[in-house]
Amino acid sequence: MVSELRYIVRSLMRRKGFALVTVLTLALGIGAATAIYSVVDWVLFHPIPSPKDVYFLGTRTKEQMFSAFSWVPQYEAFEAQKSLFSDFAAASYSVGNVVVDKEPVATGYVSITPHFLSILGVSPVYGRNFSDGDGVEGRTDVVIVTNGFWKKNLGGSTDALGRTILVDQQPCTVIGVLKQGQRMPPYCEAALYRPLVIRLDPKKPWEPYLMNLGQARPGFTREALEAELGKVKVDMPAMMAWAGESRPALSAPAELQTWNRPELRWMLLGAVGFLYAIACLNATNLMLVHMFGKQREISVRLALGGGRWRIIRLLGLEALGLCMCGSGLGAVVANFLIPYFNSAGNGQGASVDWGTWHLYWRTYLVLGGLTAFTALVITLVPALQVLRSDIQAGLKIGGGSIGESPKLSRVRSTFVVL
Repeated sequence: MVSELRYIVRSLMRRKGFALVTVLTLALGIGAATAIYSVVDWVLFHPIPSPKDVYFLGTRTKEQMFSAFSWVPQYEAFEAQKSLFSDFAAASYSVGNVVVDKEPVATGYVSITPHFLSILGVSPVYGRNFSDGDGVEGRTDVVIVTNGFWKKNLGGSTDALGRTILVDQQPCTVIGVLKQGQRMPPYCEAALYRPLVIRLDPKKPWEPYLMNLGQARPGFTREALEAELGKVKVDMPAMMAWAGESRPALSAPAELQTWNRPELRWMLLGAVGFLYAIACLNATNLMLVHMFGKQREISVRLALGGGRWRIIRLLGLEALGLCMCGSGLGAVVANFLIPYFNSAGNGQGASVDWGTWHLYWRTYLVLGGLTAFTALVITLVPALQVLRSDIQAGLKIGGGSIGESPKLSRVRSTFVVL
């Protein structure tokens, strides 16, 4: 086995162009497939964990279209239903510059009422959660940051607690840091969170858009809650009479996650599947051209008594080595692409953080599976050619010279370029 590996290394070093083109081809296909899987895995296959009795309160139109957003009058009406909900909260995305050490680091944040995180079962790994006193007028100058924001912009040290940063031109104190990998529901994802004060603007009663979140009291089913909420009178302003045509509807956080444009994730997964197939096809063609250039060598080996299966094993090991190199480079490609694919899925601006490694253990399993499968695929067709190869015809290639003829070399080079 060691001698075979040495032979493969020497063979690839003699054909650096072939090796480089094959590795780059596989890196693109495997890297893109791995990046897409990393993005869609959590959304399509691993819903956000949350208590079973927690629901987002949205609306459903006559056409059965669900909207996760509500307005202040609805929040006030539903929050008052103490017999239905043991706890109630809301969140709203806000636009505003976030500045750390005079450097802008974000252009938005999510404002939440004090109990929003606790209802979802989320608590800071360092510091504290928001308290009732933080959600009143004039006391919104505290923030909770994500683990990524903490490491990237605040040094990743517990000394960051108590530090002051500017949020929408207002000095705010960091009081908590969320755990690494903490996932939040759609439309509630941000680098930092700030207390939300609920107040109705008579001139613009439709602002802000709210994500209402309630924890049902024991004994209430989802259907019973929707039925009871349908009886609640919401005092909508006259200029928003159109909003009264929709009826209250509930959505579990996991359902909201799949409802949030799942077709885009499936489309990305299908598209990258085609890209991966094209990469495998191209790599197979390159392997065939590579084997075509070694046809005389293979015929000599067979004429000297070499077994066809041993030659196939050599091809398989060579393909596996190329795929492993392609997968290693593909992991770097995936790490570069994941922020862009996340941006496409969330509709937000892309930002690449080279200091963050985005791959996790399930992604590595997929990467390993793609590597083994690709090696098998690109070896299959050349292996069939070895089993059907004609020794006499192969020995005639190149006349009395050793190696490939100039004509064969030009043909092989043309195929490689194509």
